[in-house]
Amino acid sequence: MKTAAVICEWNPFHRGHQVLLEQMRQSGCTHIVGIMSGHFTQRAEPAFADKYTRAAAALSAGADLVIELPVFFSCFGAQRFALGGIQTAEALGNVEELFFGSESGDLPQLTAVARLLREERFSKALRPFLQQGLSYAAARTEAVRTLSGEACAALLCRPNDSLGIEYISALQAVSSRITPHAVLRTGCGHEELQPQGEFASSSAIRARQKAGERWLSFLPEEAGKIIGNASLPDPDRLETALLYRLRSMTAEELKHLPEVEEGLEHRLLRALSESTSIEQVLERAKTKRYTHARLKRILLYALLHFCRDDLPQEVPYIRVLGMSQRGQEVLRSAGQTARVPLLLRHKDSLSLSGEARRRYEQDSRCDDIFSLCYEPVLPAGYFRTKGIVRVSS
Repeated sequence: MKTAAVICEWNPFHRGHQVLLEQMRQSGCTHIVGIMSGHFTQRAEPAFADKYTRAAAALSAGADLVIELPVFFSCFGAQRFALGGIQTAEALGNVEELFFGSESGDLPQLTAVARLLREERFSKALRPFLQQGLSYAAARTEAVRTLSGEACAALLCRPNDSLGIEYISALQAVSSRITPHAVLRTGCGHEELQPQGEFASSSAIRARQKAGERWLSFLPEEAGKIIGNASLPDPDRLETALLYRLRSMTAEELKHLPEVEEGLEHRLLRALSESTSIEQVLERAKTKRYTHARLKRILLYALLHFCRDDLPQEVPYIRVLGMSQRGQEVLRSAGQTARVPLLLRHKDSLSLSGEARRRYEQDSRCDDIFSLCYEPVLPAGYFRTKGIVRVSS
């Protein structure tokens, strides 16, 4: 048994994702685990479909076990997103390899940059660029360019390579024995909106679905049937709830949101006082340091009631969303190796205590907020009643 993991959003699962799983099989992986974002993603948006539907689509296309990356990691920046994914793989206890898509496919160079980002000389090189008011991402790229040249800096400008560097860095940080593999990305770029033949990025698929254009053909056939037959949420339905939450917050409450620094809370309050939509808030509050993407995350933290000083530093449990027969074999093995509780159904959470129990309740409240995206609105607790997805293959 050779178990490999992929940290993912599968938002939605498309043909490029399927190619990655096929390449994992060809490399000798007998069991594939997807560590997948739940109902809120790194783009600071509600997911394209609910997590059980997305898990079912992935299982139909070759995954064996889908477990959830908890929300207090899934909707954060790349560093925390990657750390949560790696911690989840480590907590399972039987994952041997990690695969990720990469624009370069150059694992040695990605590893070298990941190592550099953990060195003191990088921290020193970073400071002057931050003091110039650059965003962290831009400052990091400039610091790496200064220390290691253009080729290494270019890796940080490519979304999959940049995230791969964070995966490798997280593996290094926890002294993991999991072996990373960078797989050359197939098909469209991460943010590319123009399809290439039968391939389209998740961003393109979401945009086409919203515009009422053809999109299902870019998914594997069975995955397309599953997602095409599902009721899909409308992220725009959260806007009023988010505006209410933001307008009810004080400067002191905004100050304690994750990623809020340097008096941003006051800038947000001014933007809120002049705005009637979230897009207006983002446009009026953004700066060179606080980009549109970072501000979107901050606003989502507000909606989900996250506090900078109350974020878990470790994954408290493993929540199973779906599995095949091979996935059951991974779970049986994990019964001996897992370092945190395994949750297959809501009643399993009743055995949690202390911090783990509190985090489960927090995670479940975020599911209830996601339920507001539907027409009609789903009842609170709806996703606690969902059983895990099981497939026979």
